[in-house]
Amino acid sequence: MLEWSLLILALLISISASAYAIILIYDLTLTTFFKFNGQKLIPYVTSKNFLLKKLLEKTVGLISPIDKILELGCGNAKILKALVQKYDCTGVGYELQIAPFLSALIRTYFLRQKIKIHHQNFFNINFKNYTVIYGYLLPYLMPQVEEKILKECAPGTLIILNSFPLPNLRPFDTIKLPAKNELSSKIFFYRL
Repeated sequence: MLEWSLLILALLISISASAYAIILIYDLTLTTFFKFNGQKLIPYVTSKNFLLKKLLEKTVGLISPIDKILELGCGNAKILKALVQKYDCTGVGYELQIAPFLSALIRTYFLRQKIKIHHQNFFNINFKNYTVIYGYLLPYLMPQVEEKILKECAPGTLIILNSFPLPNLRPFDTIKLPAKNELSSKIFFYRL
């Protein structure tokens, strides 16, 4: 009986891994060749743990339990989950690619009263109800993001951007992260 149980478990793991691989290939194809609602998809890149650690250190005193965080292109929701857990606030993430979206749903399953994940383009939502906005996007999107932030966000909104700054607003603080594997980046902090 134990042998059958192990065989069934191995089969389920194999099917799940194969399905996830197919979804990853599908997402890669979408980011390379197609647009979603007129928007080119951003390749999925997860944030490194050293970045997350530095971000959590730097946001002390900037985020509180009354805040509502919006993560633009949340990927697997690693950053969103860490911020919500640390500050006992609420958060919403938007992700277009299916594999990271499914990973985000799984990662935040036990926090679903505090975190909502949507498979939707964040350009189609209003930013006005959020007090903190985090994003790790690409440079070509930053003018559109800045325009949307300036139009919809209330004064006092905290904007945190990984690697790519807004074109016109000036950050009140910038963290340069140490180079890891010859890659380095910055985190930009803005307050409207």
